[in-house]
Amino acid sequence: MNQHTKRIILVSIFVGLLIVLLLLMLVFRDKSAEPIEEVVVPITAPDERTLSTISESTVTAPPAIQDAPRDVEPGTADQGIVAKQAARIFVERFATHSNQNNNAHILAVQALVTPSMWSWTQNQGQEQSLREYRGVTTLVIASTLTEFTPDAATVSVEARQVIESEAEIINRDRQGRVVLIRNGNNWLVDAFYWDT
Repeated sequence: MNQHTKRIILVSIFVGLLIVLLLLMLVFRDKSAEPIEEVVVPITAPDERTLSTISESTVTAPPAIQDAPRDVEPGTADQGIVAKQAARIFVERFATHSNQNNNAHILAVQALVTPSMWSWTQNQGQEQSLREYRGVTTLVIASTLTEFTPDAATVSVEARQVIESEAEIINRDRQGRVVLIRNGNNWLVDAFYWDT
């Protein structure tokens, strides 16, 4: 046998051993290594009538109420969830703005506020400038129903703001309160305060 034939035989034996080893690994592999099936639980959307002034693109599934009052009438626990959702949407829309969007954040909350709150909101415009960009993006990361009656609610919110300018980006955590009143099937913001 020449040198070339010996190499082919050695390589063939090596490849054969690798194939046998792989087959043994497949036969005797650990059953716990099987992939786990992921269970997807569908989230049902709130009743459309309760969110008639809120667009579908901004509605997210609200977290469950942790501290529902014991003296709440039947069906009002759902109203607490709707109140928290209205507060979240208001804070994210109103507190997200830039100095180059013609104060669109104010008009974006008009349908979410009471007439007296609308008067206050209209006076909260930001100074507009096309020279240097400055913008704030707000995301509510937690909300808690702190007071609730069938006609009024107070929601505490924790938010994260990203303040952007041409020079820097600053992250800031804030806490605030949203006071809402019930108007038919909708909850309208009647007051808003940043605590920090």
